[in-house]
Amino acid sequence: MNNTTNFREIKTFKYFVTNSKLHNLNSKLHNLNTMGKKKRKSSKKFSNKIQNIKNNYKKQFPHLVRRLCIKCGECGRNICPVGVIEFIPTKYPRFDLLKCTSCFKCIEICQYDAIIPKEARLKSLLM
Repeated sequence: MNNTTNFREIKTFKYFVTNSKLHNLNSKLHNLNTMGKKKRKSSKKFSNKIQNIKNNYKKQFPHLVRRLCIKCGECGRNICPVGVIEFIPTKYPRFDLLKCTSCFKCIEICQYDAIIPKEARLKSLLM
């Protein structure tokens, strides 16, 4: 005698289901599945649009021309209102361009024209 239990396979979607409750559950499951697929497609489109904005957004930022910089530190002495410029004596100033508001006070203060405005894409700053 075989002690294994016989299981009845329930077929869904394309197959006919006789029990009305199973049929209702089957159609609800199908609807949820369809909605999930639509949601995934729309969220993918939205994330693609955001990615395009990141890739194509351009803005002017301060750029240091090292051959003109004499490392005087004028640009790093509390000139920037948001603290973008980090200055370490005897080194070139460093700019945190993600915080930069492009006020260009650093450009105005530099007597040697070592800081110039330069266009950059947001994508290149995030990498």
